[in-house]
Parts: sequence; structure tokens; C-alpha cells
Amino acid sequence: MAKSRVAPIKRSITLPRLELMGALIASRLANEISRTLLTDDTCPLYCWTDSAVVLAWIQRQCSWKQFVSNRVSEICAHTKKEHWRHVPGHCNPADLLSRGCNMKTLMDSHWWDGPAWLLSDQELWPQSNHIAVDENAVSIEAKKEVLVNTNVDTEHFSEKLLYFSKYSRIIRVVAWIFR
Repeated sequence: MAKSRVAPIKRSITLPRLELMGALIASRLANEISRTLLTDDTCPLYCWTDSAVVLAWIQRQCSWKQFVSNRVSEICAHTKKEHWRHVPGHCNPADLLSRGCNMKTLMDSHWWDGPAWLLSDQELWPQSNHIAVDENAVSIEAKKEVLVNTNVDTEHFSEKLLYFSKYSRIIRVVAWIFR
């Protein structure tokens, strides 16, 4: 399955986020196929992406920013994160949509049957743990957590008034506090 979508001219959304949206569509479709055709877990359904950043977002336990977090949580609700794999770009039939090709190339391509290794045992599939991930692109969507530490002064307000020697000064300070 492949879906192509034209990215907006205004770069309001990053390429990894667009690829995450594609993964979300794939997970929804995989869930629907699994629900319709496969009634048990004996035949797992695998999802493939050529984006190492999206794969890292899906497979890592991290607190992401809201956009990424919402989509990753929906992807994980539809599919198991262990069933997400990385497909090398040269083996990805969906890339024909983005690169463009003529009719002869399309007829001879792996668009129709998928990569040859997909029909073989899982041990011969490309391994996802050997891909290079751009950690900057992954971590830019990590939620920043702020740690705040406060100290509480246990002295009573009445004890603070003893610092002043004149009653008129106390009145001015208290009035200033209440402003």
C-alpha cells in the first residue's frame, strides 16, 4: 500500500511530521485490514516506513510534543510498535510516487509485488536496528520538562514585622504588599 500526498507550499509542517501522518494512515489501514481479514494474532501484520525518525518516534518510550504524541499514541493503539520496520529507500515501492517514473519503469518495478525479500522468511528481511537515525530530528519533538524547586519560609508574617522599628514604616510596607 502506498499513498502520495502533496506537501503544502508553506513549510508550516516538517517533513518528519508529514511522514508521521503517512504512518498514521498506514496504521489505520492496517487496523482495518486486521479487523476485517485476520481474526487472531497468529498472523501478525507488519508496517514499513522508510523514515528512521518516524520509526524512532514510534518505538521509543518518550514524552513527545503534542502533535507527535497524539499521532504516535494512535499508531500504537492500532498496531504493535514491534511490528513497525524500516524499509531501505531503494527497496521502497512507494518512492516511485515521489520520484516519478515512465510507464516502462513502472511495469518493470517492484511496485506490483513489493520487494523480493518480503516473500522470504523474516530472518532475511532488512534489520531495523542497523539504521542511522538523525537524533536532532528525533529529539526536536521531545517534550521539554521544567523542574521547579521552591523554598517555603516558615516564619510567620507577624515575626517579619519585628524587623521594623517604627509603626509608620510597617503601615507603608504592608500597604505596598497589598497593592
